[in-house]
Amino acid sequence: MRAVVTQIQGKFAAILSEDGRIEKITNKNYVIGQVIEMKENVKAKKHIAAWVASAAAIVLVALGGTAYAYYSPYYYVSLDVNPSIEYTLNRFDRVLTAKAVNEDGTEILKEVDLKNLSNHTIDDAISLTIAQIKEDGYFGENDGGIVIATSGADLKKAEKMAVRLKENAKNVAGDEVTVEANHVGKDRVEEARKLGTTPGKLNLVQKLQESVSDPTAINTEEWLNKPVKDIMKEIKANRKDSRDDKQDDKTETDKDVSSDIVSSDLTSSNTGSEASVSPDESTPQVDSNTSSELCSDKNASKTNGKKATQQNKGKEN
Repeated sequence: MRAVVTQIQGKFAAILSEDGRIEKITNKNYVIGQVIEMKENVKAKKHIAAWVASAAAIVLVALGGTAYAYYSPYYYVSLDVNPSIEYTLNRFDRVLTAKAVNEDGTEILKEVDLKNLSNHTIDDAISLTIAQIKEDGYFGENDGGIVIATSGADLKKAEKMAVRLKENAKNVAGDEVTVEANHVGKDRVEEARKLGTTPGKLNLVQKLQESVSDPTAINTEEWLNKPVKDIMKEIKANRKDSRDDKQDDKTETDKDVSSDIVSSDLTSSNTGSEASVSPDESTPQVDSNTSSELCSDKNASKTNGKKATQQNKGKEN
């Protein structure tokens, strides 16, 4: 039977067993929160029973809070690949329970063995689980996806936990596997449970909806039952299409603007040419006939002038 060290008093330590008993044992350099294996010892039990009875009130006050804290759910962590598993932790990051959320998750927990997860740190539990998932072939060559979500009363710690678990997952799964990790609120956890899924996978499907122009086109129930890698691929493809569409729109816009500029330049050029050959309104215009008549009159005037000059010279002589 396992027990957790809840108090240390010199050479002795108080432990809380899985069945709720508080006992006194020899302190072998234990630390508070450490999980140990208990050995059955009838004589020790009698001695311990007397010790507990004589100091029941003190023990309950001194250790009750620690014991309650150890076995009280404080954080929730979900892991999704296609196997989906949810872990319940205490405030010391120790796994209290591990529950499968789908059939693949059930098979994985059978192989990992819950005894290897309970009372272990969440870091160890996640590493053991992912190692088993990898061994079972859920990660293809250069293909695979993991989503981790953390939730808890201490939001900052839950956020740090998400970052830490993401790194652990990468180290175990390998660089070819895409890993996402984030922290969520309690409401998100409850919403996911109502849908029979995990908050991590629910967040991923929401990202899928946001990656398309019409979110209602995404069947939530259908996608929640698909592997994480398939959802990630679809999101990536949708985002690429969206970028391509935006680039096409930008190219068309640039073409339109360029066309407008060229058209404007041509219009300005034509207007300038017309202005250069247009007559000034202040200058009177003369047609060709009028011009000929004026030239004829001018020549006649010159001839008459010459004759008059010659006549005047004759008279003088």
